Amino acid sequence: ASENRGLGHRFLKHVERCKVLLMMIDMQGTDGREPIADYRVLLKEIRLYKASLTKKPILVAANKMDEPDAEENLKVFAKKCPHSVYPISCVSDEGFAALKKALLEAVLEVRRKEQAAIEEDE
Repeated sequence: ASENRGLGHRFLKHVERCKVLLMMIDMQGTDGREPIADYRVLLKEIRLYKASLTKKPILVAANKMDEPDAEENLKVFAKKCPHSVYPISCVSDEGFAALKKALLEAVLEVRRKEQAAIEEDE
């Protein structure tokens, strides 16, 4: 994306407008991939496009928790990931209440900080 391939910059320009970033990571490790490696690739793409984007609040949705290897992969991932991680399953619909609550709280916090900065400037 940072090299403007695929959705490229069109996608990343949208990311600039977001108050909070949500990264969805496959915890099953489909096709032999490591979830932490996938996370690092996403973070690197964002950083290469515009480093300041990594200063936005980031939440991680640990998806496919209904799969056999996901629980063990989540343990390893959570130790290495500096952001809040929310286990979910798109198949069983588990974990979405906690994720939605965390997203709402993160967006509201950003808005509070923005409003405080506006009031401070007045």
